[in-house]
Amino acid sequence: MSEQFEMPYIPDYSEDKLSAVHTSTNVPPDPDSVYVAVQSNVNLNRQTEIIQGWRELWDYARDNNLLAGGGILYVARGIDESKALIAVHADLTTITPDDILIAIGGNVNTNGALGEEMAVNMLETSFKRLREFSLEVFFKFN
Repeated sequence: MSEQFEMPYIPDYSEDKLSAVHTSTNVPPDPDSVYVAVQSNVNLNRQTEIIQGWRELWDYARDNNLLAGGGILYVARGIDESKALIAVHADLTTITPDDILIAIGGNVNTNGALGEEMAVNMLETSFKRLREFSLEVFFKFN
């Protein structure tokens, strides 16, 4: 069973952890949301590696200018793989059970302002709040 943490992306820094939700499903993000996820074969006791991996995936998406491509963006890697093996996926069918991933909804990823520093900072804040949310409401109990 995969674990997914999603929140609406609100481009004015007003999103908060109260708007985040946790599900045990593997579905595409809402067009106006961002999410982080852990696939079914990843041991949840590896929470430090999972949280750091999500950070690395975000850094990869930001640093490789993947944020203005349009459509849903999935960035993933196997939990035991190095940062060099991070991959961009077109959909969830190519995600493996050993992956950790982040996803950015289609409306968020097609926003023309995403190339601007402020918009990137807002997305970074969203992913940071999702990592905090997952620690506070899920990992500390599992």
